[in-house]
Amino acid sequence: MTNPPPPNYDVPMKTWNRRVLLVTLVLAGACSKSIDFEPVYPPDSPQAMVASWQQSTSPVVENRGGLPILEEEIALLLEGQPDLPREQAIQRIHLRKALALKTLENDPSGSFRAVAAWRSALARRHVEVLLTEKYTPDSVPMDVWKQVYSDRAIFLRFDHAELHRVVDIQIICCRGGTPDGCTQDPQVQSCKQRHMEDMRQIHLRLTERAPRSKEEFVALGEELRTEFPRAIVKEYSFYYDYAKPHSKQRGYNILDENVVQAAKKAGLNAFSEPVESFAGLHLLYVHSHEPETRMKFEDPETLRILKEEFFPQVRNKFAMDYLRDIASKYQLQMDEEAINEANWKDLTGFRL
Repeated sequence: MTNPPPPNYDVPMKTWNRRVLLVTLVLAGACSKSIDFEPVYPPDSPQAMVASWQQSTSPVVENRGGLPILEEEIALLLEGQPDLPREQAIQRIHLRKALALKTLENDPSGSFRAVAAWRSALARRHVEVLLTEKYTPDSVPMDVWKQVYSDRAIFLRFDHAELHRVVDIQIICCRGGTPDGCTQDPQVQSCKQRHMEDMRQIHLRLTERAPRSKEEFVALGEELRTEFPRAIVKEYSFYYDYAKPHSKQRGYNILDENVVQAAKKAGLNAFSEPVESFAGLHLLYVHSHEPETRMKFEDPETLRILKEEFFPQVRNKFAMDYLRDIASKYQLQMDEEAINEANWKDLTGFRL
C-alpha cells in the first residue's frame, strides 16, 4: 500500500546563516559606494573619519567614552533617518568612531588592510541592524503575510481536515495495483489470509511489551521483523474528513478506509488491532493527532502564529532579495563555492 508523504510545515533554515554572511560579504565589498549604512555619512576610511571630527567646529553634544559626539553628526544622521531616536543616533555615531580609532590603533599606517577591516566592520553592523533591529515581524507588510498564508504547505497549517501521524507495521500483498485490482486478485487474498496470523502474533507481542512512545513502537517493530520478515515498518500521515464519504476524500484512491478508521479508533499514543486493507495487513500506532482546523487569514490568532513560526523564512527571503538588489546595482559577482569552503562565521566574527 502506497501512502501519501507526511505534511511538512517546517522549511529547513540551515542555509540562513550562510546566506546572511553572503549578504555581509557583498556589503563589505560595496560599502565604499555609499550604500545606506548607519550613520549614512561614514567616510571611506577610518583616517578620514577621525580627521572629520578633529577638524569640525560643530558644538560637542557630549563626550562618550572619550569620543566627542558632534551636533552636526547627529543632525546628518537624523536627516537620513528621521524616525531614529536621538539616543540611538548617538550610540551609532559612537560605535563608528570607536571602530575608526580601533582600526588605526591596529594599523597606524592606514594600509588597505586597515581600511578593509573598517569597511568589513561597518558592513557587519549594517547587516545586523538591518536584519535584527529594523526588520521585525511587525515591520513586515500585511500583503507579505498574506502570501505566506497562501503558500499551500503553510496554508495546511491553518486549514485542514483531521490529521493523524502514524507508524504502520504492515505486510503488503499487492504493490502498485488499484484498489479494485488488488481486491479481486485471488493471490492477494490468499497472501492476506496466510499472514493474518502473523499480524495477530505481532499484536500479541506488542500488547505484552506495551510500547509507550513512537520510538519504542518503532524499535519493537524492527525487532519483530527478525521473526516476521514480511513485516515492514513505515511512518506516514494523512488528512481525513470523517464527516465525508470515503469517495469524497482527498487521496481516497491511495488511503484505505479500514486503515483511517483504525487510526481513529486507536486514539492518541496507542496502537490498533490488526486491520486489512485492499493492499495488505496493518497495525497502526498513532503518535500525533490534530483536529480539524479552519483558520482564516483575518483571524488574529492566524497572524500571531505566522509571525511566531514563519518569520525566519520571511526574513530569509528579504535578505536574499536585498542581496540580489545590491549585487545588481553594484555589478557584484559571488562565488558560492568559495564561500562554502570557509567558515565565515569565525573569520568575520559576525553573530546573528
